[in-house]
Parts: sequence; C-alpha cells; structure tokens
Amino acid sequence: MRRIKQFVLVMCGDHDGQNTQRRHEFMVELIPYAKLEVIPNAGQVPTLENPDAVTAALRTWMRQPLVLR
Repeated sequence: MRRIKQFVLVMCGDHDGQNTQRRHEFMVELIPYAKLEVIPNAGQVPTLENPDAVTAALRTWMRQPLVLR
C-alpha cells in the first residue's frame, strides 16, 4: 500500500462492527495520499445507511485539486 501514489478516499461507517475505524485508520497510515472519512450513523454499508453523507464526502474529495505525480 505504501507504493500507491494516487489520492485515495477511505470510507467507513462509525458503527461498522466488522471493519473497525481503527483498521481503516491503519490503512490510511499506509497509503501516502489517503484520507479517511468516517460516515456518521452508518455501519458496514454507508452508501445505503447514510447516502447523503457519503455523497457529501465524495463531492468534497472530488473537488480537491488534481496533482499529477
């Protein structure tokens, strides 16, 4: 994961019991250009459980400037 040079958005629900937030934080630590977005009031499927928050997170992430590496 340390060799990934693209911007990465890692998302998880704050109530996900299988894949904990700590596991996602660890993944973000390994990927140089990663950002973690924790979706409130969601479990393992945040796109269904809180679609508005997921859409907002994606829109914010997609608005960042394009940087070619």
